[in-house]
Amino acid sequence: NECGRSARDYLKSRGFYDENLLSDYGIGWATSGWKDTLTHLKNKEKCSDENILQAGLIKQKDGTTERNFYDRFRGRIIFPLQDIHGNLIAFAGRSIGEGEPKYLNSPETPLYIKGNHLFGLNRSREAIRKQNRALIMEGYFDQMRAHQFGIRNTVATCGTALTPAQAILLKNQTSRTTLFFDSDSAGQAAAERGFGVLLEHGLSVEILYLPSGHDPDSFIQQFGSEIFLEKLKNAKPFVESYILSTIKSGDLSTPAGKLEVVNSTLPILARVKNSI
Repeated sequence: NECGRSARDYLKSRGFYDENLLSDYGIGWATSGWKDTLTHLKNKEKCSDENILQAGLIKQKDGTTERNFYDRFRGRIIFPLQDIHGNLIAFAGRSIGEGEPKYLNSPETPLYIKGNHLFGLNRSREAIRKQNRALIMEGYFDQMRAHQFGIRNTVATCGTALTPAQAILLKNQTSRTTLFFDSDSAGQAAAERGFGVLLEHGLSVEILYLPSGHDPDSFIQQFGSEIFLEKLKNAKPFVESYILSTIKSGDLSTPAGKLEVVNSTLPILARVKNSI
């Protein structure tokens, strides 16, 4: 379809040429019209306004009391979101231009609560069980790239902080997790929150920071799966990584600096249960 050319061009620019992969994930395109999806679903699929609204695909214009609906997703690449069993439950849309927000999710519905699901888990759970390890990434493209290159034990949080419900999903599959988050302050804070949630549910937690400027998507695309998996061998237990990072950034030349490093690491150490 000519309407989807811009989306295809964008995906190709990101290195996603594999039509089988895109088809397997059901990646699509929401056209830019204000009522294209609404019109299609009503006329072709015979859906009612109420059902389309309940599914989170349309919104009512603010400040109107009449049935003035418009499409929620417009001019966006669409990622179907599935539960652990592969059932379609929601959508996420990525802008390919200057539109904000960059990512837009379906609202919560009777089928979909964002913090209760992990992107890709329906495809990766067998590999996670077999390898007894879940690689937790941030973005849709991260998880898809790993899957494309045969790294199948991956899931993505997709912009949400890890939740207890997600930790339970993982605990049912494995006892070992590895976090991949950006090495900036926001990424480190997200990793620390994720560590706490996973630890509270009895999961071991490792972390791997990729080189600056890389996420799993870009790293795997540039260097391939073998080098990525070799890099994965350097993943450290989260507590060890946190302590080393705190020492590196701290000032150990003064008593006050040493005390600050100790005070920064104590809260993390206090979370770890002593099995002795």
